[in-house]
Amino acid sequence: MDLQKTIDNLRANWMMVDVVEDGAAALAFVKNLLPMGACVSSGGSATLAQSGILDLIKGADYNYIRPASDAVDYYFCSSNAVTEGGELYNVDGHSSRVSPVCCGPKHVVMVVSVNKIVPDLAAAVHRVKSIAAPMNTKQLDRDTPCHKTGVCQAITEGKRGMTDGCMADSRICCSYLVSAKQRIKDRVHVIFVREQLGF
Repeated sequence: MDLQKTIDNLRANWMMVDVVEDGAAALAFVKNLLPMGACVSSGGSATLAQSGILDLIKGADYNYIRPASDAVDYYFCSSNAVTEGGELYNVDGHSSRVSPVCCGPKHVVMVVSVNKIVPDLAAAVHRVKSIAAPMNTKQLDRDTPCHKTGVCQAITEGKRGMTDGCMADSRICCSYLVSAKQRIKDRVHVIFVREQLGF
């Protein structure tokens, strides 16, 4: 994992990047970042919950809206994977997270543990199928093969395609987003955390 290469490429793709040591530092960073009374929203994120950021933005100092709307000033989430080439890779069930990342909110703040950095998109796809999706279905208690086996059905069947997977009604891997070069400079702000948070 080459953190500096990843940072350089994210910045080349017009994304803002900062690095903090742990969840407590991420929480302090966000407190300084957010103006009092800001209209905020978030996607589901174990990283935000574990760092205390979710409690902060839901507090009385901010106007928290869920689900997200185009009108929010700041949208918070994490990323399923970040490539060393400077791409953000996210997979969603209802598109409630990938949609605001694409457009709408004025600022998108992604709090991401450095353990989610991968060499390329193929590794990002594999990371979701072997780590993120199975752990997320466990947390959400979804009736999917990966919840039961701990790995995506596509991997057990030797399939490598991005959208390969189960056909369960409660499948959480439905919409796929790769964010590369941005049109609005610094709209997306990645805060890397050296401590392992989330999945």
